[in-house]
Amino acid sequence: MKKPICIVLAVIMALTLLVGCSSSSSSSKDSVSDGNSGSTQSSETGNEKAEEKDLPVLRTAVIPVVSCIAVPYIIEKGWDVENGFKIETSVFSSGAPMSEALAADLWDVGIMSAAGVFATANYDAMCIADVSDSIGERGIGVFVRPDSPIAQVKGSNPTYPTLYGDVDTVKGKTILFPQGTLSQLQVTKWLEKIGLKGSDVNMVHMEFAQAYQAFMSGQGDIVALNPPFCFNAADEGMIEVAPVEDLDIALNDMVFANKKTYESKKEIIKKFLELVYRANEDFSNDQKLKEETLSNWYKVNGSEVEADVISREATKRSFTIEDIKNIETGSTLIDTAEFFASIGKLEMSKLPTIKENINDELVKEIVK
Repeated sequence: MKKPICIVLAVIMALTLLVGCSSSSSSSKDSVSDGNSGSTQSSETGNEKAEEKDLPVLRTAVIPVVSCIAVPYIIEKGWDVENGFKIETSVFSSGAPMSEALAADLWDVGIMSAAGVFATANYDAMCIADVSDSIGERGIGVFVRPDSPIAQVKGSNPTYPTLYGDVDTVKGKTILFPQGTLSQLQVTKWLEKIGLKGSDVNMVHMEFAQAYQAFMSGQGDIVALNPPFCFNAADEGMIEVAPVEDLDIALNDMVFANKKTYESKKEIIKKFLELVYRANEDFSNDQKLKEETLSNWYKVNGSEVEADVISREATKRSFTIEDIKNIETGSTLIDTAEFFASIGKLEMSKLPTIKENINDELVKEIVK
């Protein structure tokens, strides 16, 4: 009788191991890592139904900032799968590399702000919707060190009394920031109002994280930052020299689409926009939820951000369907493009292309 018993026990042990391996596999998920070149995340899990693997994929480009948190929220809720498609994200450090990735046909939709000017002008991106206020409560900032001569001069232009610096203190200085972003617009506006042009300073291209680290280690004279780095700089005692709310800048974060895949994925993109506004409605009704989602979004992308910084960034308004009823799609994109063209950062001949690449058909269908 010993031999049959041993055989039975062996079978039971094999089945137990098989079940254990299956359980371990089903609990795994893809993760998001640093994305200068774009890292990926999928809503797929090991225990999803076989038929879900055949769902069409919407390749979505995002940045670790508040304007993009609707995307991981949608994935977490499983709303994409419920609506017959799967979101696969590529995470970028800013809008500039995201725009460049479009040239390689690496995404179908992406969320960004000022960099969308160059995406529409150079890579034929389509601006299809506005999703949030890109400025918010000090959403971006330009900083100098407390002992900088720039910090000792305020109100040189009496029309803009809150601005620091003048021709003598700023000319020839080195400014660190990622060019082709909203920060470039802020820096240029500031220089203009204190009597300088971009050619009067040394602009060094660095992504926000690198620019912040370099500046705090003593490099450069001026740094332009987005959240959370602008809040960190302020908390470290850096002096904000150009409050964005005082620079006559209006810009929204927008959804851009890949013209190569737009027609074939139009219905999926429409569902995606509806889900973004649905998520924004949840955030509008629950500030704590918005802050928790933003905090998790930073963590999954490798950043630990203080709660008070999260709270300040979360004040930026995420648009709901009711909001976009009163917004002309892409209007702030045109204003930004015209400004860049006026200072020679964009060819005037590109303006018609940008205007032609604004397409509000899906927004009109959603709000009707």
